[in-house]
Amino acid sequence: MESRVASSTVKPWQIVVLVAALVVGGASAYYMFGSREQVNFAGEVLLVDVTTGDLFSYPVGGKRGIMIPAKNPETGKVALLSVDKSPEGKWIVGPRDLPALKQIEGEPKALVDRRTGEVRVSSEQPKRMK
Repeated sequence: MESRVASSTVKPWQIVVLVAALVVGGASAYYMFGSREQVNFAGEVLLVDVTTGDLFSYPVGGKRGIMIPAKNPETGKVALLSVDKSPEGKWIVGPRDLPALKQIEGEPKALVDRRTGEVRVSSEQPKRMK
């Protein structure tokens, strides 16, 4: 019995495709498993009542989320916007949330600078929402 091995020739474009696939695969593995910084997801959202200046923290995660503007749990009025503390120590309502001032139940003008988003808070300690 005679054994025949089919001889095949590899074309140059096939080598290019194979090398490109190996480069893409290696790059994907590096970005997926490489030594990059971990992304830390927020466990809570800080909110400010733009009519009173009260801060609230709302826990998020899993299937929990919150719509902005949100209702103040104490008054039941739509008055909460997300807020962050700047490196300078100022509380800022982000530019994405500033247009929601139109939906606030109450008068936010005295506490929020509509141009910069800076807001005066009544206390640095947020109240925990459930």
